[in-house]
Amino acid sequence: MKVTIDDVAREAGVSTATVSRVINRNYPVAPKTRERVEAAIEKLEFSPNILAKGLMMKRTNSIGVVIPSVMNPYFWQIVHKIEAVLKEHNYMAFLCYAVTAKEEYDYIRNLIQRSVDGIIIVDGTSENRNNGYFERISKEVPLVLINGLHQGYKVNHVMADQETGAKDALRYLHSLGHRKIAYVTGLDPKVYAYGIKEKAYKEFLQEKGLPFNPDNILRLPGELGTRIIEVADAVEVLRSRFQKPDPPTAFFAANDVMGISLIHGAKALGLSVPEDLSIVGFDDGLLAKISNPLLTTVDINTEELGLQSARMIIDTIENGQNTGYKKVILNTKLVLRDSCRPLY
Repeated sequence: MKVTIDDVAREAGVSTATVSRVINRNYPVAPKTRERVEAAIEKLEFSPNILAKGLMMKRTNSIGVVIPSVMNPYFWQIVHKIEAVLKEHNYMAFLCYAVTAKEEYDYIRNLIQRSVDGIIIVDGTSENRNNGYFERISKEVPLVLINGLHQGYKVNHVMADQETGAKDALRYLHSLGHRKIAYVTGLDPKVYAYGIKEKAYKEFLQEKGLPFNPDNILRLPGELGTRIIEVADAVEVLRSRFQKPDPPTAFFAANDVMGISLIHGAKALGLSVPEDLSIVGFDDGLLAKISNPLLTTVDINTEELGLQSARMIIDTIENGQNTGYKKVILNTKLVLRDSCRPLY
């Protein structure tokens, strides 16, 4: 005869509601009561679903994955690889997208309440990074961050060396004779992917002895959440910049979506890429390989970010944090295509 939740409740001397709370971990239960219920579940071999089975093993075979956007293909590629690796190891992914720190916080708490075995956070918010929230969470549940790490941060992480990649792109434009180079980024400089490249941009100018012109940091609305950059956004940014003195001859974009939007914006203004403007993107996603012209960009090893983070979270779940916090830094590579030309 199949064991039911009523049988477990009778064995443990509690209500069926208490048994449900222990299984789902969605409400507080006194430790001694929880122990009685878990002992009854084990004794009666009660397994109503995968969650109850996971309780016996202290596993649910589920991983939470939190991303800041569903519009940028960069995140699709990472998630695709994460999911493929998890599937190979009999884990499933719960995907959440959070734009604000509050949304990110709420999703993480919800995932923990659902007893996920671990959480991967892609390009987490600067607020939750800076206030130590990710470090605190890593003491509750296995955690891996992709990008966005501070020095000395005690959290497992996998990241691309975006600072070096950005400087490689800028030095390439410099080697083509460009001296008036603009950096095109998002509205919020606290976003790690935007801020680290802005830092690299300013250091590059110092390295080459070039003056810093604040007019050459151009901010597009970005593509966080469900918003996508439109050609009109790029047209407005370019038109505004070209109405000011010393217009740039080259543009370095914080990601490929921005780079390609600049190509379309330039065309809308009657300009040609690369004849009139040189443009370099960042990520080397699918769009860079089918744009017209094909976008010169920086390959940040997107699939490897997903692969390494998935392996790291599984290793942490199955072997614990005994070996200390894990760190993987991936090299980037400049990919030369058709969106740049020399000035001489």
